[in-house]
Order: sequence, then structure tokens, then C-alpha cells
Amino acid sequence: MVHKKSKRIKPPVSLAKIPPPDKTLSRTYRKPTTQKTKKSQAETAVFLEGIRLVIGSQRFEDAAASLFNSCKKLTKATSGYIALVTEDGKQNDVAFLDSGGLPCNVDPTLPMPLRGLREKVYNSGKAICNNDFSQSEFMELIPEGHVPIKNVLFVPLLIKNKGVGLLGLANKKNGFSEKDVRIALAFGDLAAIALMNKRSEELLRKTLDELESRVQERTSELTKINKALRDEIAKRKKVEDSLRKSEASYRIVADNTYDWEFWLSPEGRFIYISPSCKRITGYGVEEFMADSDLLYRITHPNDKMQLENHRHETMQKMEPGALEFRIIRPDGTFRWIDHVCQPVFDKEGNFLGTRGSNRDITDRKLTEEALRESEKQLRYLSSQLIVAQEIERKRISRELHDELGQALTLMKMRLRFINENLRNDQTILKEECENSFEYINQVIENVRRLSQDLSPLILEDLGLTAGLKWLINNFVKNNSIQIAHDIENIDRLLSQDSRIIIYRILQETLTNIIKHSKAEKVSVVISKDDDKISFLVEDNGIGFNLNNAVIKKDTPIGLGLRTIEERVRILGGSLELQSQEGKGTRITLSIPIKKESSL
Repeated sequence: MVHKKSKRIKPPVSLAKIPPPDKTLSRTYRKPTTQKTKKSQAETAVFLEGIRLVIGSQRFEDAAASLFNSCKKLTKATSGYIALVTEDGKQNDVAFLDSGGLPCNVDPTLPMPLRGLREKVYNSGKAICNNDFSQSEFMELIPEGHVPIKNVLFVPLLIKNKGVGLLGLANKKNGFSEKDVRIALAFGDLAAIALMNKRSEELLRKTLDELESRVQERTSELTKINKALRDEIAKRKKVEDSLRKSEASYRIVADNTYDWEFWLSPEGRFIYISPSCKRITGYGVEEFMADSDLLYRITHPNDKMQLENHRHETMQKMEPGALEFRIIRPDGTFRWIDHVCQPVFDKEGNFLGTRGSNRDITDRKLTEEALRESEKQLRYLSSQLIVAQEIERKRISRELHDELGQALTLMKMRLRFINENLRNDQTILKEECENSFEYINQVIENVRRLSQDLSPLILEDLGLTAGLKWLINNFVKNNSIQIAHDIENIDRLLSQDSRIIIYRILQETLTNIIKHSKAEKVSVVISKDDDKISFLVEDNGIGFNLNNAVIKKDTPIGLGLRTIEERVRILGGSLELQSQEGKGTRITLSIPIKKESSL
């Protein structure tokens, strides 16, 4: 059966007229809420939750999963999916799939051709229900290994009356009803809204990227303009007396500047305001001249205290000052203001008031916020990459240890058996066997070392404290360097995730020292307090220019420092680096004690 897409779903709750209160009425007159009403209220709650999910979800896939589960719950279907039509309009691309717990051997990532009932739904823009699907001609289109289908319900996801996706439900006991169709259509609408939100966000992100490019060009221009303005203000301070004597000349300059120029009397009243105040604030010159407190009143509530402190400090010090704050325009929008002011004196040193300039820097502020958010995302991806690397290292390490290590040991045992069964006169073979024993032992040792470097099993076997000491001793054993260490017991203070990251931090630090510092002596001190663990690593090497190392991030030492810094940031800690050419290097770390999940 085919159903037109409903435009509005009325909650199935009937409101009966309730008689006025009467103390004489019997208790049986106050009927309890019926089962039907409770069910309707529950359905309404699910719809409202679906709307909340559409509004609150950051990703379309998350919203699709939640909406499908809510729809499935109301319709009592057992399986289904939400899919989007591909750009060429020929296939479905699955966004969410629920097989209902039944085995399905069809790869869900493969696109589904638009044919059969799905094609009819897209072409008609209407819901289609088939409660005898298993006996229909469409069964021949189902690929081998697919979940068995008894009945189906498809509704389109429409944007501007065009099908952009599909919500499919299947295998409901006793088949789907008219009510199920209406419910599915409603959730299809919600899914379409979620998709529109996603596409709007993508369009906005693209627009922000284009704006960022323009802002970079504009920022360069604004920097030059800002410098010119500040130079101009400094120059005006020297010629203020002549400007006061020739107010007409001053007005010609100020009235035609792009920024909002002003002059306050010693009592705090406006003597002069340039016409640009209207463009920036939405309020005209007459309004500011009539109300000396207008600027303070239109200041954003969160910035008023900052502005008041700035005014007080400027009057006390009688020195130029600057401030960035927000104002609220009459239409409710806000603007960021770059405020610069300075006191004005006559030749005798008498205070004549305050001259200043206000510039609209809203575009710059929005761009800076977008850049900060982008940096935050990049840091998150970086931390996820480090975690993924540790997981992969752990997997490879176990394979080397368990599979290759056992295979080499077995080979060694078989070779020993062969050697023991050789005749005494087979000296050449016996010598080759002994050489092979030695070679296999070296390979086993190399595999063990490589496995330990990839994922130090000693952390799991003996704990973090023993693992760090073993790491230090291993560096001393394999390099010509002295490492004195004092390490407190920090086992059980951190999660497995944190332990491996701390191990990598010390490993990377010692590796940097060996490769770049040319140090002969190193000191490692690890201590614990109530809420943090402190690390201090010092060497007597050649040191380096800290600024150059940080700026040149593509150099080996720069990359090493960035890696250490990123791992410390993942743990929520702090890093302090001190170094000077010819005087060694000192690294101080502070890691908070908190338990996290394991890799």
C-alpha cells in the first residue's frame, strides 16, 4: 500500500471534558489514566526525544542511529536501516544498519542499487509497505546471505520534495499498520532535518575556510592600518593644543575616519564623537552626547567589570591604555571593540580629558575563535593517533613474542635434537649446528628486544616503576653514558594507558639525549605528591637554543620535543624545558594522578 507523506502528526491523545471539582463526587468518578493514554504519552515522549536528538547531535550518523532505534521501538520492527542516495542518484549508501540480531553475510558498506521498492519510494516520494514481501517478486533482488525478510516498510527522506534518503523497517510480527506508516513518516522527517543540519554545517565549514583566506589578507592590511592609527594617536598627543584651538580642523579629520573617534571631558562627558559610532554601535552621535553612560550600558554584561577597571586604571595612572570588549547593538547582535585611549594635557600640565578611538574587530575575533577550534580538533586527532599507534605496537609485539618467538624456540629444539643424534665423526655438521644455535639465540634476543621496544611487556608483568628502571638500565647497557636515577614507587597510581605514555615520554627523552646532547651524565628523578607525579631529567650535554628548537619543528630535536609535549598534554600534564648552549638541558614534567581506561 502507498501512503502520501503526512505534513503533520497529531499526538494521539484525546482530551475529555473534565467536570468541575465536587466534594460529593464518589472516588470512582476520578478515572485513572487509561492504558491507551499512557501509551500515547509514551509515544509522544519518544517523538520529543527524537527532536532533541536531531537538535543536539553533532554527527548525522549518531542522529540516524538514535532516530531509527526510537522508530523501531514504536513500530516494534526487528530490523532495518537508514540510507542516503549517492551523488549519482543510482545507489543507496547505508548510514545506519540494524540486522535485528540475525546473521547477515552481505557487506553493509557496499552501496545498494536503487531498484524494486526502494526505487518506487524515491520516484513517488511516498511511503510503501509490503506485508507479504517474502512471497513477492522483489525477493529475487535480495542478495544471497541477506537477513530473511517477511515484511517491509519504506519511507523517503525528503528535502525540498526531493528524495535524498530512505528509512527502512522490516520483520514486524503480524505486519505493519497504518499507524506504523505515520510513525515512520514522522521519523523520516526528523532524519531529513538531521541531514539538512549536517549539510548546512558542511557548507558553513567551507564558507569559514574561504573567509579565513580572506581574513588573512585583511588582517595584514588591518595590522598596517592599526599601526598607522596608533602612530597617529601618539602624534596627536603632541599637537593636541593646536587641535583644540582649531576644532574645525580636528572635526574634518575625525569625521572622516573609519574608526569611532571620541573625546571625553575630565568629568567623563563626551565633548566630541565621530559619525562612525552609528555604523559600529547602531546608536547615533546625538544619543551618545545626550547620555554619557550609554557606552557602559550597551557593553556586554560579562565585559562591564573589565571596562570599569580599565577606566579606573587609566584615570589613576594617567597613561595610554587599550582594551578589547563587546557591545550589544539595538538589534541584539554584538560587536567586538578594540578600544585605545590616552589622557590629554595642556602645556601647563592641566588635564583636559581623554581622547580615544574604537575599532570594530568582530571579524577578526570570529576568525580567531574558528582557528582555536580548529587547533583543538587537530590536537584531539593527534592524541587519537598516538593511542592508535600504541595499540598497533602492542599487537605487533605480541605476535613477535608469541608466534615468531615460539617458532624460533621450536627450531632451536629441533636443531638440538639433530645435533645430539649426529655421529661423532660428523664434526662439520656438529660445528654447523653449534653455529646455528648461536645465530638462532641472537635472532631470539633481537626479537625479544624488538618486541620489548614496541610494547614493553614488563609494564604488565612488573609494573611501571620496574619498567622505567629497566628502560634506564637498558640505555646504560647499550650506550656509553652514565644515568643516575631516583624513582619512587608509582605503581597503581595510573591507568594502563597512562603508564605506557609515561614510559614513552622517558624513552623519547633519553633517546633525544643520546642522539643530540653528547652528554656523559644524566640524572632522572621521579617523585609523587598527593595529586601529581613529578619528573626531572637533567644532562650535562651541549644544550641548544630553545627558541630555535621550538620554531624549527621539522628538525629532529624539534620533532622530538613536539612528541614529548603532545604525550604530556594527553595526560593533562605540563612540561617545562630549560636549555642553554654549552650548559646542558633540564626537563621538568608534572602529571596529575587520575585513573583512565585501558588501551
